[in-house]
Amino acid sequence: MTDDLTNKTLQKIERAVIASLTKQEKPLTVSEAAEFLNMEKSTLSSKISRGEVPAHKMPAGQYYLYASEINAFIRGEYKNAQ
Repeated sequence: MTDDLTNKTLQKIERAVIASLTKQEKPLTVSEAAEFLNMEKSTLSSKISRGEVPAHKMPAGQYYLYASEINAFIRGEYKNAQ
């Protein structure tokens, strides 16, 4: 039980750190994120539309992504796509 509490506490801390980093880091456009991930922009756009990749939709309709969230998602540590 202690391990579960420790893991949950660590997960909360990690989410807080990611949230803090995203406030400080420059958001990536879909084109920049596609280059960062070494994939086609159209492929990334499809994954964003399906909610497979963490992205933030702006009021004008464009999406922005954060490298820290993408890295956490790749590692399987970020579960809140869209």
